[in-house]
Amino acid sequence: MAERPSISIIFNQLANTLIERSGNIPVVLMIEGYNIKSKNKYLCAATEVDDIDKTEFLKYASTASGEKAYRAVQYCFGSAPAQVYISNYSFKETKEMLIARGETNFIVVAIDESTDTDTAIANSIVETNKAKGYGITGIFRNKGLNLHDTHIINVAEDEYATYYGSIASEKLSDYDVLGLYAGVIATCGVNRSITNYTLPLIEKVVNDSSTDGYDDLTSNGYVYAEMQSGKARVVAGVNTAETGNNVTEDMQHIEFIQIMDMNAKDIRDVFINNYRGAYKNNYDRQLVFIAAINSYFAGQADDEILDPNFSNVCDVDVDSQRNAWIAKGKSEAEDWDDGKVKLMSYGRKVFLKANIKPCQSMEDMTMYITLE
Repeated sequence: MAERPSISIIFNQLANTLIERSGNIPVVLMIEGYNIKSKNKYLCAATEVDDIDKTEFLKYASTASGEKAYRAVQYCFGSAPAQVYISNYSFKETKEMLIARGETNFIVVAIDESTDTDTAIANSIVETNKAKGYGITGIFRNKGLNLHDTHIINVAEDEYATYYGSIASEKLSDYDVLGLYAGVIATCGVNRSITNYTLPLIEKVVNDSSTDGYDDLTSNGYVYAEMQSGKARVVAGVNTAETGNNVTEDMQHIEFIQIMDMNAKDIRDVFINNYRGAYKNNYDRQLVFIAAINSYFAGQADDEILDPNFSNVCDVDVDSQRNAWIAKGKSEAEDWDDGKVKLMSYGRKVFLKANIKPCQSMEDMTMYITLE
């Protein structure tokens, strides 16, 4: 008798470690624009700033630009992200190396003088995610970047919010700010929203609310901070996406997208590593996989990553499977009941659908008080 696949155990392990792993989203700091002096390529993986040999780091850039890049790394580690890569490879090369390591969800910051690089990297991120279903996120500080996407984050520029930090006690550069926010977003993961998060290493933020467009920063998809109760706090954790074309209001929030990305990656990885090609495609085998996914969802509900008061279920996508048979010329599939459709697995394809509700952090409150 064939052994029951171990998918459920793997998924239970993934669910139990989801919160921990969500803070392990790698940050990639691209330094390709910094006048690299050496023809040697540089890719450093660090779990804390002391892992980086500063002398070695500065070999790959002119002194002034290298110091600037190193300070951005320091601000990135202010919130203690679990993994930071520093690379002077092109974005295409860096992306391919990380994907080869199994990293399909990561945060990219381009430390580069050229806004053309921002546009090129942002477009590449959007195209790769769309084609592969990955969760690569780009963080920029460029009001000229006219791109609206759930995985593109734009930090408001100095005319709206200027940051002063404890490193060298001076105003942060664009690169410092980008490194800072990359570390914060990676660290928060699915644990909490970055909204109201206290920015580390920041002594003050100076805001100019008289600047045209200031009141619309959040609705226009910009991330920024203000001083609240004596601390620099993020106003709202939003991305640049606009509603419509299957983008909901919830999907304009970074935390919501992080949850979506983590689920997609876990399910894809388990299917590829433990199921694809290993088992025959019939309804009984599909049920094993479906049960494992539902167990995984239940684990997330226990941790309030998914809403524990929602069903959060996966099942066979009956409509898609029925339509596949009809398209193949089996017109009688139109009259099959749902049970029949589920039993009629389609070649090598597995058609599944899930209905889940991410549990988001409290941000807004309305309260009516009646006075007698």
